[in-house]
Amino acid sequence: MGSLMDTRPIHFYLFEPVMEVLARELTLLQVLNDYQVPIRQRANTYLEIYGNLKVQKRTCEYIEQQGRDLKLLSSRGRGKLDHVLRFDQLNYRDRDQFERALDCYSTSAIFDIDRLLDHRQRG
Repeated sequence: MGSLMDTRPIHFYLFEPVMEVLARELTLLQVLNDYQVPIRQRANTYLEIYGNLKVQKRTCEYIEQQGRDLKLLSSRGRGKLDHVLRFDQLNYRDRDQFERALDCYSTSAIFDIDRLLDHRQRG
């Protein structure tokens, strides 16, 4: 029986054809691994992002920052999770779609959820 030093690393590959879903999953992973934020606040932020369409202003700004960090990680390979995540298996088209999905995390992106919900309920 070998020691822990003899073990090989385990590699996980995510197959997600929808880049918006991949961006959401990686954003949530990044929130969980943000050790600069206290664990209770991190858990509350994770649950707020995971379960709500309407988030607080501070959470919205936090999501925007996480999106910028993920964009930097996908384009240049530098970021908080550079030791965990690699984007070298994504082709350029998928990487561009991923970055466009992250652009929607900006506070300047227009997303009127009240109007969209009203339109859906009337339909």
